[in-house]
Amino acid sequence: MNKQRIILTGFMGTGKTVVGNKLAERLHYYFIDLDCKIEEETGQKIRDIFAQKGEPYFRKLEKETLQQCLRQENMVLSVGGGTIVDPENCRLMKEAGWVITLNAPPEILAQRLKGDESRPLLLVDNPLEKMTQLLEKREKAYLQAHWVLDTSLKSVVEVVDAILERYYEEN
Repeated sequence: MNKQRIILTGFMGTGKTVVGNKLAERLHYYFIDLDCKIEEETGQKIRDIFAQKGEPYFRKLEKETLQQCLRQENMVLSVGGGTIVDPENCRLMKEAGWVITLNAPPEILAQRLKGDESRPLLLVDNPLEKMTQLLEKREKAYLQAHWVLDTSLKSVVEVVDAILERYYEEN
């Protein structure tokens, strides 16, 4: 497994971006947030892409941007919560690097994401119910990662330390 690329996946609110940033800093790697990269390249917010062109269009953009990002070495890549659900994306990520799923129970995620209107899939009447449905739908894909780490009772530093401990054990 190539650990020159660490790919963080998992549901929204699990800490992928904040953990990825800190992890990259500690490893002296580049940090790339796939959603931010898509926003930079399109000049549009993810929620606007979803609203104007739909989820299938977004997933196509996501796949293209993922392929582009996976060419970079010495990086930590944070991908959107649905990226790994696509079997080709999952295969590409697992071949290109060390894939880690960050997870937490839906109740904790709902608390972390409360009031965040930048998540198009949660702009519904009952966000907790929607999260639970999405988590169930994505669970099998998340378990395809090389490692699954629960972030629910850990600080960002504790999550990063756990990843680094495993990183150095296996390198």
